[in-house]
Amino acid sequence: AMALQALSFYQNDTTVQAMTATGLARLSSLQLENGGFTAWGATTSESISQTILALCMLDMDLSDARFVKNGTDLLEALLAFRLEDGSFRHTMDGGYDIMATEQAMLALDALRRREEGLPKLYQLTDIRAVDRSSVGLPGKDPAITVPGKTVNIPTFPDVAGLPEAEAIHVLAHRGIL
Repeated sequence: AMALQALSFYQNDTTVQAMTATGLARLSSLQLENGGFTAWGATTSESISQTILALCMLDMDLSDARFVKNGTDLLEALLAFRLEDGSFRHTMDGGYDIMATEQAMLALDALRRREEGLPKLYQLTDIRAVDRSSVGLPGKDPAITVPGKTVNIPTFPDVAGLPEAEAIHVLAHRGIL
């Protein structure tokens, strides 16, 4: 699925188109009857997320018959890994997993971008450019700039040892908490 994401940028080349078709056929043949995929002996949410990303990058609909198994599409298969708090687990018998959650969020955002007609996830041509005309301090060498804003990152000593501790610290570091 990750290779197909990379190939998505070169679909004007007939050789790449043929390789993409072969890759899609192989990926479909690897898909389980529950809509998921097995990686390293376990059915994982990340494999589903990467496949969703590949299909979005190739501008394919998730209802493509090759990727609907027993009436279950990739989105339904991915959401089966979602926990009550909105995070995702790596395997069905696991708990919160930061990488599984991150990859699921990328897949869900790729779907959103596709549905809203925005550029593909890894293109991001809709992101506004930053105005650099005011870089530097007035009347000074333009290389001298105002330092970036320092953010006090809160700490939560009471979560030490909890399975969610890493997620809480990541959210705090990103300024969400």
